[in-house]
Amino acid sequence: MRTHSRRPTADLPNLAPGVTLVDVDDELGVAPVQALLLDRVLGADGPAFWVDGANRANTTRLRELAPADRVLDRIEVARGFTAHQHTALLDRLAGRLAARESPSVVVATGLDGMYRATDVDSELAEQL
Repeated sequence: MRTHSRRPTADLPNLAPGVTLVDVDDELGVAPVQALLLDRVLGADGPAFWVDGANRANTTRLRELAPADRVLDRIEVARGFTAHQHTALLDRLAGRLAARESPSVVVATGLDGMYRATDVDSELAEQL
């Protein structure tokens, strides 16, 4: 018996050390990012960190995709609702990463949006 999903699909990129931009079509939502995150957590021993700046870290969807709840115990999600909060979260994460082993993956969503917002002065946004 064949089943067809009506859900849109996307090819997931291979992640190499460094920065990988995952440009997700609005129609797909954030599921490809969540799938990549879970793939990295399942394939490595370290923790995963998701610093969200665009309210994209849908933890309900992440839980639906995870094969078991214990996988989720290795994922920390933090949300910054302003450019200042987001920058502070990234600074704290940098300090934590310097003091421990390498993570499986670090996901940072919404990096540019809040820094380009009209309520943030362009000079301040550049500093942040």
